[in-house]
Amino acid sequence: MADHLSAADIRRGIDFLAPNGPGRHFVYDSPEWHAERARHIGSSEIGGLFGLTDAELPSYTMRPFALWHVKRGDAPPPPVDVNRTKWGLRLEAVIAEGASLECNWQISKGGYFTDATTPGLGCSLDFVIASDPDEDGPGALETK
Repeated sequence: MADHLSAADIRRGIDFLAPNGPGRHFVYDSPEWHAERARHIGSSEIGGLFGLTDAELPSYTMRPFALWHVKRGDAPPPPVDVNRTKWGLRLEAVIAEGASLECNWQISKGGYFTDATTPGLGCSLDFVIASDPDEDGPGALETK
């Protein structure tokens, strides 16, 4: 399923997708990506901060105490080598291409983005929707 955030949603508080916006961009799986990701709480980690049950969270999600130690550098992050993740990465480009053709979007590969206005906030986007005939501005394309 492909989710699309409208430009209005993004501008409401996280304007890091703008071509010359305040955020910084890092290529997925690069040394810079890993270093920056270690400094921020991302979407794969934030669920552990809100008291959800183990059944509601992916197996790699850390609880607050463990997350604090990982972000502090006292402990390594847990491995995320699960089959669903591997297959998701393998199929990501095909799903994004299909969505872009169906919706007439111009897309580019995403990366790690940070928001200069909210220290500690970061995310890895699968793709960035550069143009959308139905929206004004950029968007995020997450393929899961």
